[in-house]
Amino acid sequence: MNEQGNRHDAAEAVFHTADMGRSTIDTLLERSDDSEFSDVLREQEKYFDKAANEVRRHLDEEGIEPRTTPFADAMSAMGVRMNTWMDNSSSHMAQMMIEGHTMGIIELTRRLNRADHGGMGEKMAKEMLQFEEKSIEELKRFL
Repeated sequence: MNEQGNRHDAAEAVFHTADMGRSTIDTLLERSDDSEFSDVLREQEKYFDKAANEVRRHLDEEGIEPRTTPFADAMSAMGVRMNTWMDNSSSHMAQMMIEGHTMGIIELTRRLNRADHGGMGEKMAKEMLQFEEKSIEELKRFL
């Protein structure tokens, strides 16, 4: 990997994780009938919005355009809709979110292990890791 890519790897992982989280939550909110569960999702979505905007500003300052994945986002939304078609219970959706947060933890950790240390990207990735772990704990009560 080139130096610039390595330097921004953690920041791009934060952007991707936040973008995927927002997309998934938007789709789940369409399906949720549980107001308490929906409130938790909205709070998580606020964090993802804030993180995505912050990392976008950081990358813009560096002259980097965050990579977006419109096709992957569309496929993810379709998968979430199909997955909740037969079971839109809070328990099932909480399980889906926990699995998504776990994938975020894995991706962020993998990127942190490969990235240069120091800088804003590493700081944001570590904050996102803490958020992902906290979110899993918060969602367990809906299982």
